[in-house]
Amino acid sequence: MDAIPTREGQPQPSEFGPKIFFNKRCFTGPLLSKGRLAEAPESYGPGRVVKTLKDVITTLVNVAYKSKYALKCLQKTDTRKPNTHIQCIKTRLVD
Repeated sequence: MDAIPTREGQPQPSEFGPKIFFNKRCFTGPLLSKGRLAEAPESYGPGRVVKTLKDVITTLVNVAYKSKYALKCLQKTDTRKPNTHIQCIKTRLVD
């Protein structure tokens, strides 16, 4: 696996991840709009993990019936777990 050198010169694991696919044929539940999900891309990535996950989460919020509620479900908690990455995501609300 490729390594990206850090400032100290020590290699770290690659920050690239695989392609993430959406199963658009499954039951979307009460939160997501099947019509909006059908318009979303079939997959995201491969690429930087942070960017790929940001794109996936932004899409999920945008295809929700109530974007504010979806954002609230994904809102960060006060406690931060070790080895995690916090990313601020800006999205438009479609309500």
